[in-house]
Formats: sequence, structure tokens, C-alpha cells
Amino acid sequence: NDRDVAALQEGRYLRIAGVRYKVSDGRPLCWSEIYVPERYAPDRKTVNDGVTAIYDLILKQYGLRLESVNQDVSAMELPRAIARELGAEDQVAALSVLRHYYTAMSQLFEMSRNIYPADRFSVRTSIRQRA
Repeated sequence: NDRDVAALQEGRYLRIAGVRYKVSDGRPLCWSEIYVPERYAPDRKTVNDGVTAIYDLILKQYGLRLESVNQDVSAMELPRAIARELGAEDQVAALSVLRHYYTAMSQLFEMSRNIYPADRFSVRTSIRQRA
């Protein structure tokens, strides 16, 4: 949202970016960019381990509680540079997944954007009627 974009422009953020790989076969999955306010920067050693999600590292390190995550999914054209990193064709359909992570005090503590070639991302939703 506009408030979060303004926050990115105002403060200092740690940017973590690179290719995410599938655990099952080691193939490239998506391009990921994560922005963390400087005051919530996770320990770099734990980040480099690549085992735990960044938001989870931050929650544990700072004793925070996750209140909500807002997710926006939109279509885009896969940029040439990202396509090369992912071993995909450029200028094909892609999905951008933008997430905003908030604490129980409604403070933004992480923003992430993942770009997936269209054939590497799917969503399944299950809706149940309440009794």
C-alpha cells in the first residue's frame, strides 16, 4: 500500500535478494526480494542458513508476534534479467506476489516480492460453508 511504499523511502532497510530454489529437486523457483526495516534486521548468519523464512527469524529474534500478512498477486511480464537467473524464457507471463508482514502492534516488519514464471506458481483455495 502507499503507506508502506512511503515507509520504504523514508527509512533504512536491509534488502535480501536472490533466486529461491525448490527443495525437492534444486531447480530455480522464483526471484525473491525481501525488505526489512533496519531496526528489525535479522542476524545475517541465520539468514545465510536459508532454512527458516526471514519473517520467522525476525519474530523469534525480536520476540514479536505476527498479527497479519497481506498478499497481493498480480500478473506481469517476466523481466529478461530475472528470466536468465531462473533459466526461463523472458517476456513470458509471470506472477508477482507482494506480501506485507505486520506485528501485533500493526507495525510493518517485512515486505517481500516474489516473481514466479507462470508455470511455477499455483494457488488452491478451499471455501467451506459455516454451520
